[in-house]
Amino acid sequence: MNSVIAPLCCALFLLFSCCAAADDVTTFKGKSVDDWIYLLRKGKDSRTQAEAAEALGYIARSSKMTEGGFSDLPYDVPEPPQLKKEVYAKIIAALEEGLQNPDATVCRASAVAVSWIGPRARQTIPLLIPLLTSEGRDVPEKAMLALGQMGPAANQAIPHLKKILIDSDTNTQVDAASALRRIKANPEIYVPTLIALLADQDMNHSASIELSHLGDPAVPALLRAMKDNNDNRRMYAAYTMANLAGWKKLTRNQEEVVTALIVLTKDKNPDVVYKAIQALGSVEAVPEKSIPVLISFLDHKKPEIAREAAQSIGNFEAAGQPALNRLIDELRHPDSDDSWYYSNVTGAILRIGLDRETAEKISQLDFRKIPESSTLLLIPLCEYPDLALNFLKQNPAAVAIWPQDYEALRDILRNESPAYHGLRSWLYESDQLPLAIMAQTADSRFLPIIRSRMKNADAHTKTLMAACARACGAPSDRVVKISATRPGDFKPASAWPGSDPRRQSKEMRGHGDGSTEVIVTGLILGEDGQPVTQPHFYRINDSWLLGQKKKEEVPLTYDEKTGRFVFVTDVFAAYDAGKNQPEPGPYQTGSSMVQIEARGCKPLKVQFYDEMPEVEITLPDAD
Repeated sequence: MNSVIAPLCCALFLLFSCCAAADDVTTFKGKSVDDWIYLLRKGKDSRTQAEAAEALGYIARSSKMTEGGFSDLPYDVPEPPQLKKEVYAKIIAALEEGLQNPDATVCRASAVAVSWIGPRARQTIPLLIPLLTSEGRDVPEKAMLALGQMGPAANQAIPHLKKILIDSDTNTQVDAASALRRIKANPEIYVPTLIALLADQDMNHSASIELSHLGDPAVPALLRAMKDNNDNRRMYAAYTMANLAGWKKLTRNQEEVVTALIVLTKDKNPDVVYKAIQALGSVEAVPEKSIPVLISFLDHKKPEIAREAAQSIGNFEAAGQPALNRLIDELRHPDSDDSWYYSNVTGAILRIGLDRETAEKISQLDFRKIPESSTLLLIPLCEYPDLALNFLKQNPAAVAIWPQDYEALRDILRNESPAYHGLRSWLYESDQLPLAIMAQTADSRFLPIIRSRMKNADAHTKTLMAACARACGAPSDRVVKISATRPGDFKPASAWPGSDPRRQSKEMRGHGDGSTEVIVTGLILGEDGQPVTQPHFYRINDSWLLGQKKKEEVPLTYDEKTGRFVFVTDVFAAYDAGKNQPEPGPYQTGSSMVQIEARGCKPLKVQFYDEMPEVEITLPDAD
């Protein structure tokens, strides 16, 4: 069970989230351009008119992504269409009327629509400029957005935007600076305002993001800000440097930046120090100066600073080689229970690279105090099977690897080369291998280990272990038959929207949403009762029940001679915790929707649940 505390879903108001397939590029939501123009002009209320304005902007949009409307990020938006000139002209003429509408809702929506169209709507610039001083709610902000999206074509707005930088509230100042940046105005006009706002507790992040987008031209002012008396300004100057580097917008002055950041690591404010260390790892320059400084913070009394130092060292990858011995020493003598820190140290070692000398040192360490780190190291160590074997003998819990490493360990279990013989033998005798790996290996040698582990397992885990045993050759006590006409007669009590009362607490209820692993075993046959050829499983729903459509091929273990398969998946799971909870396990679960395809057969959609028994799936013949 991989459980994380997270919301099941988030409510979003997406005006364009249900973009039905249009009859042609000039149709949206079943209405033509002329229909939307009519609604913009004659709609029954301002809301209808505003929706019409945004619909017209959507049809004539200049890029796939849109911002600033009812939804800042509509998903599943197709590439913009190529419209005839007369259609653009008609749309823009209607939006010009919308920009002059006295109703703020309609005016604002028209500005948003124009921002989506961009430079093609440059003729609206004279109408947008007066809106900068409008008293309508959010109208000036959307006008600034639209002017910025025009790019250099809107340079006549620069004097008006400069005035806003001086006379307006801080939120509007950032919007004005953003517009000036997009128009490509001289950075000297707006950078001082953004630097000043780095000290503002409400606007420092927004100002930092704008400076980060600007790139190299912001660096001189940021270097000065790193010496400022204001703690917030110093901290956000370093934070901005980190963003600049992370977004590949810091292309020069790197040595000067590194020198300034090193000075900032001596700051009296630990928050400033943290951001400086983070920025050194983002800039990834001048390692001969940066790495020694970062090493010195590995034993810092503040855990978050020590963690960030390890993370930043790892960012240098091979250039972080001088830090290897110190990083290994941190693993050799763990002196805290901060597993996050030791995971960062381990991650840094792996990103720098494991040569045989480094692998040998690590293989001799005892990870009982930091078992999470051992699971991260196992797969990379397997490049040297003799060292991996020594490592496992001392750290047997290291086989409890993360799911992203399952495939690599399965490959090792199947590797019959002499060099891997000892390692494979040890793994086959391990009583701590993840059940998914044993199931997908489908080897009967695991059966005694599975049966032994079942003795002390809770009821929910026993169900998973029973599926693992079936995968390895144990008989089944129930078979669910599934076909195009028979969806199957199994659904656990926990299946959404139901819930399993056995796993709910009656008192002191705590709650966590996550996922639970499911192992499905059975047969895939054709209508003639024979095993199908080359089956493929495609997951078509997301495990978090967010309604996201997808078609993603997932791993499948399949024997074409017998038709037997093993499929490991995960489903949404809600967990309860507290007193008087009779039984462990998720009280509510989702399902894994899979489309099965095979040569000579029609696709079949199958729903797999938690605690699924053995299944026999019959695929319909192709026409």
